[in-house]
Amino acid sequence: MGRPVAFFEIISPDHERAQAFYRELFDWQVAADPQMGGYGLVDTRAGEHGVGGGIGPSSHVPPTDLPGDFGRFAVFTDPDGNQVGLWA
Repeated sequence: MGRPVAFFEIISPDHERAQAFYRELFDWQVAADPQMGGYGLVDTRAGEHGVGGGIGPSSHVPPTDLPGDFGRFAVFTDPDGNQVGLWA
């Protein structure tokens, strides 16, 4: 049985536009960090048990084990060419 998704990422070549779009669409809070290339952590306002995420510039990360048994993380491309990042 798989693990539940614990974190999502929205990857975009125009991450600032994507951040503004999702902020307005869902009333999410996005805290962009210039030291991380403008990557923004997302507070979905879903409460303590909600899934958080991030919106950032395009990158590609192979499946990677996170230290301390925190699961695995990867960025992959879906059948339509969209990059998706998941932490499970």
